[in-house]
Amino acid sequence: MAQAGTSALILTVCVAAALAWSPWLSEERAARWAAAHFHSGQKGRTDACGVVGTQAGERRFFARKVTLFYRCGLLPSPPQDPPQKSAVYVTGFGAIFR
Repeated sequence: MAQAGTSALILTVCVAAALAWSPWLSEERAARWAAAHFHSGQKGRTDACGVVGTQAGERRFFARKVTLFYRCGLLPSPPQDPPQKSAVYVTGFGAIFR
């Protein structure tokens, strides 16, 4: 009986470690999910914002940090103006947090 409990504990620790590492969450996938989430929040707006670039950063527990670079407005902004940026965290399951 004690061996079954030990086996279950070891299995739980291994599964938690795999979920925390999220090997299936690549930089490209995290950036794509973050940009799609940003665009979905802009639907229906006349003066919306658009992503001009992404930068996938370091891996965190259960997530990956992604920096979105975006510009807002109906008229194009001058190229010398730096884009606005926002950092989000993308989990291995596709949930996105600010």
